[in-house]
Amino acid sequence: MTNHGIAWVQETNSPGATPYKKSDVRGAVIGTAAAPRPNGSTYLPGSYVDSLTSSGMGYGGPAQTKVGDYLLTGAGATAGAITEP
Repeated sequence: MTNHGIAWVQETNSPGATPYKKSDVRGAVIGTAAAPRPNGSTYLPGSYVDSLTSSGMGYGGPAQTKVGDYLLTGAGATAGAITEP
C-alpha cells in the first residue's frame, strides 16, 4: 500500500481487535475469533476484510465471527478459512 501512496495504520491492542472508531476503513486484516463489528467504524464501499481465523468461513463450525458479517458492516469483499489445515 505504501508503494501506491495509500495511507495505512497498523493497530494493535485496539478494543475488539478490529478497526476502532475509524471513519474511513478501506481494508482490514483481523486475526481474532470473536471480533465486534463495526466497532464504531465505517467500512468504505469497496473495502476488503481478511479474516485470519481458523473457521471464518465454516458456518457449521465453531462460534467464530463469520466473514459474511463484515459484508453486513459495509465491506465490499472478504475472505477467510473454512477449517484449519
